[in-house]
This record gives sequence, structure tokens and C-alpha cells, in this order.
Amino acid sequence: MGFLILVLIATAIWFYLKNKELQKKANSAQRTAIQLQEERVRERRSAATTAAERNNFKEDITVASFDNRESSTAEQPRQHRSTSLQQNSDSLNTGIVELDGP
Repeated sequence: MGFLILVLIATAIWFYLKNKELQKKANSAQRTAIQLQEERVRERRSAATTAAERNNFKEDITVASFDNRESSTAEQPRQHRSTSLQQNSDSLNTGIVELDGP
């Protein structure tokens, strides 16, 4: 009878120690996953910032090229009319910017 109690106590201690070991591994894995996720978020932000800077640079070049272009005043209204007609035909008029297009 005393031997059985001793085996039960030893088993309980073994399970307790095994549980602590598994918790440490799980916490370590969780910390690693969080660090990877934060790193990915930082990479996405830096990529988005870089892309935004590139787009701003392209827009500056486009605006400069339009400013430098010499066109007669008679051609300008036609250009505006044709672009507004293209925008209307390309648009779905849903009221949702992503669906309506440019």
C-alpha cells in the first residue's frame, strides 16, 4: 500500500514537471510567432512607404510634364470633354470607389 502511494506521488511530480516544460516551449513558440508577425508588419509598412514615395515621385513627374506641355486653348476643352466621357463610360456608378474605377 505504501509503495502504491509512493508511485502515485512520483507520477504526480513527473506530470507537474512535464507540464512546466511544455508550457515553456509553448510560450517560446508564441513569442517567436509574435516576433515574426511584427517583423512582417514592419516590412509591409516599409514597402508601402517606399511604394507611396515612388508614386509621389511619378505624380510629380507627370504634373511637371503636363505643366511644360504647350497646347492651345482650343485643344484643352476637347481634352477635358474626352476624358470626362471616358471616365463616365468606364465607371459602374456604384458609389464605391474601388468598383467604379478611375
